[in-house]
Amino acid sequence: AALLAAGQIERDADALPAARDHLARAAEQAGAAGNDALLVEALTFQVIVVGDQGRPLDALGIADAAKAVAARGHVDTARLAMMHGESLRDAGRLPEAIAELEGVVKELEARRDPGARVMLAATLGGLASAYESARNPEKAIELHRRTLAIEEADYGPNHPEVGRTLHDLANAEMRSGDIAGAKAHYDRARAIFVAAYGPTHELVGMSDVSLAGLELDQGHDDAAEKLFAQASAELAGLPDDHPIHQTIEEALGSIARDRDKCKDAIPHFEKARAIDEHLGR
Repeated sequence: AALLAAGQIERDADALPAARDHLARAAEQAGAAGNDALLVEALTFQVIVVGDQGRPLDALGIADAAKAVAARGHVDTARLAMMHGESLRDAGRLPEAIAELEGVVKELEARRDPGARVMLAATLGGLASAYESARNPEKAIELHRRTLAIEEADYGPNHPEVGRTLHDLANAEMRSGDIAGAKAHYDRARAIFVAAYGPTHELVGMSDVSLAGLELDQGHDDAAEKLFAQASAELAGLPDDHPIHQTIEEALGSIARDRDKCKDAIPHFEKARAIDEHLGR
């Protein structure tokens, strides 16, 4: 239990390698003690951490193992099902992800305890992202707005969880063609992250990548390039093979290519391809 708590705190502090190590040790100790509830909880948080590290296939494997353990006994599996569904989504298995997450939403809507309300908001957000990946941004926007209403009521308008949902909502709006709505929500999310974590945090960097993509879609290559460079500095603490670096490198390659600077573009594309290959994408 102490190892599990340490891993959870380290994850909140963005110390992901240490968090994964402590959660793996927690799972091992819980397994040795025959404590399935603690084992499933440790594995579930490992799924979250490994997903944060940008390793969706690893996360799905751990989630599969956790489901196998949970099937043995009386364990609350709603959080695990949510994480398993999100792992399926991140691994590109979208129909399975949507089916599992919709099942979790129905289960949580039938409950009335405060914990279920918090988890419902998180599950709606995960389901929205799955629909967005499945090229249904209108459904994603509807679900993100439901999530936002719950989180703003429970946490207040400036909580980092609200910032995450605003960022996800902006992604869906961008895909639906609502450029003004996306820009407003990216800016609001970024301001929340700066206020909560400071100007060089990874979530600020993620926001700058999104804002850069918005500029790129509008043909504003100079503004996009500046934001991508700024984001690279803000995201320097993430592993070199994190998917966000692939996004940046591919975009910088595209900008150089479009300027007829193909010699400059090739190294960016090669870095992006290497990350994709390493992640099995």
